[in-house]
Amino acid sequence: MEGMAGAITKWLPTQFTGVKIQWGDETTATVGTVGEVKSRELRDGAGKPTTVQGAPAMAIFQLDSMDVAHTAGTRWSDSQMRQWQGSSGTKGAINWRG
Repeated sequence: MEGMAGAITKWLPTQFTGVKIQWGDETTATVGTVGEVKSRELRDGAGKPTTVQGAPAMAIFQLDSMDVAHTAGTRWSDSQMRQWQGSSGTKGAINWRG
């Protein structure tokens, strides 16, 4: 995460919570009581995913491309952070083992 150091102005203590993910045409995830994600990939007329390539933020996660997603209903809310709701997002595979 050191690539994000310039974008993060305050580091908060680590919290541990459960994460529940349901995969399907619409992927949903619940992160304890602070977050909920609803994500549906955008596809073209032939059913192929809409992708983004070359975005600077992708380098942080070492991604070559990401699929664009509609994320209406996504929210993040924690007493120590600003609340956020969104309707657009991306999806990409992350190698957590580095």
